[in-house]
Amino acid sequence: MGAAARKPAAALLPIWLICLVCASRAGAQPYIGVNYGEVADNLPSPDETAKLLKSTSISKVRLYGVDAGLIRALAGSGISVVVGVANGDIPSLAADPAAASRWLAANVLPFVPATTISTVAVGNEVLESGDASLAAALLPAMQNLRAAAAAAGDGAAGIRFSTVNTMGVMAQSDPPSTGAFHPDVAPQLQQILAFLSRTGAPFMINPYPWFAYQSDPRPETLSFCLFQPNAGRVDGGSRIRYTNMFDAQLDAVKSALVRAGYGSVDIVVAETGWPTKGDAGEPGATAENARAYVSNLVAHLRSGAGTPLMPGKSVETYLFALYDEDLKPGPTSERSFGLYHTDLTMAYDAGLTSSTPAAGGGGPAQPKQAGGWCVARDGASDAELQADLDYACSQLGVDCGAIQPGGACFEPNTVHAHAAYAMNQLYQAAGRHPWNCDFRASAALTSENPTCSLVLGFISQPYHARNLANKLYVTEAVRVASAIIFLPESVVFMPHSTKIVFQPLSNSGFSEPRAPSPVTARHFTGSTRDEQGKPTFDRQHVTFNSIFTALVGIFQQAITIIVVAIPEGLPLAVTLTLAFSMKRMVKEHALVRTLSACETMGSVTAICTDKTGTLTLNQMKVTEFWVGTDRPKEVTGAVVSLLLHPTEKALLSWAVADLGMDADALKRSCKVLHVEAFNSDKKRSGVMIRDNATGAVTAHWKGAAEMVLASCSAYVGSDGAARESTRGRGGSWKKSSLVLVQRLKQRGHVVAVTGDGTNDAPALKEADVGLSMGIQGTEVAKESSDIVIMNDNFDTVVTATRRTAAGMVDRSSMAVLIGVTAGVAAALLIGWFLLAPPVSRRVTGWLQAPRGMAPVSEWPSRRRATAAPRHSSRAEQAAAASRAGPGWLATARARHPGSP
Repeated sequence: MGAAARKPAAALLPIWLICLVCASRAGAQPYIGVNYGEVADNLPSPDETAKLLKSTSISKVRLYGVDAGLIRALAGSGISVVVGVANGDIPSLAADPAAASRWLAANVLPFVPATTISTVAVGNEVLESGDASLAAALLPAMQNLRAAAAAAGDGAAGIRFSTVNTMGVMAQSDPPSTGAFHPDVAPQLQQILAFLSRTGAPFMINPYPWFAYQSDPRPETLSFCLFQPNAGRVDGGSRIRYTNMFDAQLDAVKSALVRAGYGSVDIVVAETGWPTKGDAGEPGATAENARAYVSNLVAHLRSGAGTPLMPGKSVETYLFALYDEDLKPGPTSERSFGLYHTDLTMAYDAGLTSSTPAAGGGGPAQPKQAGGWCVARDGASDAELQADLDYACSQLGVDCGAIQPGGACFEPNTVHAHAAYAMNQLYQAAGRHPWNCDFRASAALTSENPTCSLVLGFISQPYHARNLANKLYVTEAVRVASAIIFLPESVVFMPHSTKIVFQPLSNSGFSEPRAPSPVTARHFTGSTRDEQGKPTFDRQHVTFNSIFTALVGIFQQAITIIVVAIPEGLPLAVTLTLAFSMKRMVKEHALVRTLSACETMGSVTAICTDKTGTLTLNQMKVTEFWVGTDRPKEVTGAVVSLLLHPTEKALLSWAVADLGMDADALKRSCKVLHVEAFNSDKKRSGVMIRDNATGAVTAHWKGAAEMVLASCSAYVGSDGAARESTRGRGGSWKKSSLVLVQRLKQRGHVVAVTGDGTNDAPALKEADVGLSMGIQGTEVAKESSDIVIMNDNFDTVVTATRRTAAGMVDRSSMAVLIGVTAGVAAALLIGWFLLAPPVSRRVTGWLQAPRGMAPVSEWPSRRRATAAPRHSSRAEQAAAASRAGPGWLATARARHPGSP
């Protein structure tokens, strides 16, 4: 729909944005068509062609004439058709309106509405033909056909009328910002553009990067034309870096339209493609290059990235062509643009089908599954990977926010890790074809999931020692972006670090003490000695009683130490951990109102939130809209930088970015007469404006649905007709979130809930941890919550989970450390003094003595001269630590770096 259709929508935009219903055209969608050329003597039948088209993701087909058999075969298929008017018919259609009516009655009306005919292309490349009389007749022919369609009624009223042009109409296209139409065709184009703008028809153009490469056959130009990684080209006027020729050519056309005063006219790519073979003087004409260009173009269109001058919008594009045309004159390349051979087999796989027909045979083949993920290849240089990273993030709409500073996948902060993330994003978005993981041999396919795991790390039992060498493994990545996040029921939260070394987990979830084992082994081999230098265990006279007695002694003394040490150390560790967690969370914009929430948050297994837009991106997007009972229509939902309430920001961003509303011009066209502020009694707010052009006064209301509907006597549908007043309901049941929380808790989940409204209060209270919004949240919600998220950002929720999870690790590590320390101390004491009962009694008596009583310094029965105490050197201390065994080292390294 063109400017003429958009201006009324923009003028009435405040009404539709503020009131209960809205009406406008659907947003631009990433759709793909194909050209059906007939300059051949071996084409399949229309029914076979229709069946082939239906098996693909192609949604549009362009005919150069009117093929009645194919048009009928496509009836009810959902595939729309562009029919063509031959250049030779243009003079008669221009001279006689009746001839236009007859042409329409013979070539269009018999097929609609069974077959969707979207556009009539009047002539092909007429303005560049050099025939002045034919070019002069072009616009009158389009006008007569348009008038005949309007008179024909509903069947043809919605058909668009345009004409197809080559890039030859451009006088300047490099760089894109200087794009301008050639002076020889500019006068006629100006009139045609006015017609297109008035009727909502598109400007149809044939951009061919293939021909651009023929004029500059350098390797860097080939990469630029094939959407492959390249250094890009900077437009000196706009300072925009272009990374592919297709976008550069389209933006040159866009600049020309803007320079001509018709920047609002949509662009349709009527033809583009790449030949599979050519003559000796046609470099680059290969099947591999054709597959690379078309498949990458398809991926680019499906990504919805658009071009730098048309972001977030996929241009309607018709690939050239469906079949090779063996009778076409000219070089070999002219007969080699087909996506399919005429025997219905693929020339190459462009990613347009869900099941790939085997080359040379008509039957379908199974989809290729070369690998599940695309990652950076080991050995690739940082320079290569950085170029690939820049290419993926800037060109194909890959969301690289996760690898930006503060993002969930920013760590590890290396070019290799970031490039792997971007490469995999591109590979997944493009359809997981092997060629989408090419990257000039710097990437490779893998069957192992490389998804980052920095948001929440967890270990599920059981684990094996071979899986825990020098890194902390996680079972899978947890991406905090969905409404509810379920974690495994039996988990042990651990801090994320690549330097942590863990021993295999025991059933209790703690690292097992390893140090006592070698000490005990030394004792029973006779290696430990008493004060007289005698072995503490006589291995020459081993009896069951001696072994049993020694073991019981070791066990009793170790338990005695642990029983005393844990009650003394663990409560202190828990208290300090909670206190430090609270302090750190405040710095991370999370205000803890209930101390126990610090502990509970670390055990959360489900997070319920309706803030997947405002919390993940700190903004909302309009993704669908509909009128009455119409089916929802998708929109791009682009967001501009506005300081508003998230809902208002999303609506206004949609209007500005997708509908093309000029907010400043709209303000100048109206005068505000009265503003009524919102209050809790009326539950609505409004503004009264006067249109400066017509003098009409209109009141716009926003508020509760029942209050707005109560003031309406009728509503206006998308067809402009008034309907009787109806009743509506917006939003969800106020108890739905409460019921959801209750059901999750019944299933054994530890539930956290985010909320900002009064209706969220019951769910916030019911949840194990209630998280309210500090900016948009109501006082009722804040009073019902355990933690207040002061910046309304989901990153803070993630941080709160990570901080409290780290607290659990601190306490677990503290318990493990105390247990291991006690075990080591017991083993060492036993190893040295096992056969000295008085010493054993001294240790036991000391631990059992009242707090005010100190142990004696000497034993009466053992008074003797002793040597001065010997201080061990640093090297001896290190040696002693190494002899303590891997269990101690593992536990020591497992402590969280930021723990108190």
